Amino acid sequence: MTTLSPIPEFPALSDRAAGTYNSKAYAFGTHMGAVFQPEMAALMPELQSAATDAVIASAAAIAAANYKGAWSTLTGPLAIPASVVHNGALYMLLESVSNVAAEEPGVSNKWKGLSASPLVRVARTSNTQLIAADSGKWIDITSGTFTQTFAAGSILGDGWWCY
Repeated sequence: MTTLSPIPEFPALSDRAAGTYNSKAYAFGTHMGAVFQPEMAALMPELQSAATDAVIASAAAIAAANYKGAWSTLTGPLAIPASVVHNGALYMLLESVSNVAAEEPGVSNKWKGLSASPLVRVARTSNTQLIAADSGKWIDITSGTFTQTFAAGSILGDGWWCY
């Protein structure tokens, strides 16, 4: 990130009596025009990028909170905010669509990938205990009726999660 130069002291009214007001005012004005303004101009792209990142992160959080499941199971209209999983990756819908089946994530520009790494899908047809190594995975119950068991929280550790 860009580092800004220190701004000279702005002259106080008491500096008039000391005879230093003009020199301090001149130093301040020169700095603001010759140094501060170009530094701020150089900083603007960084600030705009950070603001854009914040907007995208906020939209992604809202979309993730409105998870709709596997894209392949959806039909008809889909409104934002929404997120789906497709080909092992999580996508957020950028604009409402009249037919979600016609807008394939990763192909249509109506979607944005939410993670750089794909969501790993693990198919389950029976109970296999979820363990620390399953953190961050999509546990897809493809068939059967069973109770899913988890390892103890102390074994899973802080930050453990799965879909």
